[in-house]
Amino acid sequence: MLILWVCLGAFYAYGGFDSPVVSEEAYQVPAKVKQAWLKCVLMFVAGAVSVSLVDHHVGLFEPTNLRILYVIVGIVLMVGASLWLNALKTAVVGGG
Repeated sequence: MLILWVCLGAFYAYGGFDSPVVSEEAYQVPAKVKQAWLKCVLMFVAGAVSVSLVDHHVGLFEPTNLRILYVIVGIVLMVGASLWLNALKTAVVGGG
């Protein structure tokens, strides 16, 4: 649980839970920006849960732990969400 709280705290400190505000003269549609932001948040939270809470064993005789795959997928999801959120905020603030 501690890893999950650390990941979510880092995302909060980065400003991930603050929705980008679209100005009146911007060409972006506020509803679409809000939808993209929500997808970024869900993607990051899914990655954080995958990294911290999921533990999956497969097999009957010699069970194999798939935790390392979940950690790798979670890290990829969190990095992807962070990059996407950064691009979204840059586009909204910079207007491009």
